[in-house]
Amino acid sequence: DDANTTEPMILVRITGQQEGCDKAKAEIQSLLRYRESITVPRAERSALQGRGSSVMQTLRREYDVALRRAAPADADTDTDDDQWVLVGEEAQVRAAKDYLECVVGARKYVEILEVPAHLHRFVVGRGGSTVRNISDSTRCLVHIPNPRRGDNEDESSGDAQDRITVTGSQEQVAEAKRMIEEALKRAGRQVTRGAEEEDGAAEEESSAHEDDEQ
Repeated sequence: DDANTTEPMILVRITGQQEGCDKAKAEIQSLLRYRESITVPRAERSALQGRGSSVMQTLRREYDVALRRAAPADADTDTDDDQWVLVGEEAQVRAAKDYLECVVGARKYVEILEVPAHLHRFVVGRGGSTVRNISDSTRCLVHIPNPRRGDNEDESSGDAQDRITVTGSQEQVAEAKRMIEEALKRAGRQVTRGAEEEDGAAEEESSAHEDDEQ
């Protein structure tokens, strides 16, 4: 029953109607795929729930791996944490497990960056392109609060909206932090350049107005 062990190859013959045979074949193939279990603290359960979960999307998009709750018979009854099973190609499953351990598991590392809320748009980027690139490149979770959703990690803190939270391994978080700082530096140059252009346009308009009066 252990899909990770090597067993002698056997021939399985499926007979019946085409639709039923195809379904049975798919079920058998899914059972033969490589599996690894992972323990996730219950406090992290919300990160794995819902179709919109960025963690689940990354598992599907980047690793082509399925994540399922472990069956009661396979779960470790000595812990209150959640038991999950990763299913897919062996190399992909191992890489996905490494990713999960960094964002919701034992190797999780969190850093909070103090970034004024009015600058968050430069980290998000057009259509979310910048933050998506940071997340995909570093395999980190980057949480940027959304005041319109009331997305505030600490309601008692007045400056909670100024915090960007980055989660991953320590090395991944350091790289994500560097990319965020670079995005903010680029934004600063753009803002400065834009202000200079506005000042120049205002001076030209003022000069033209003075010429007209003369």
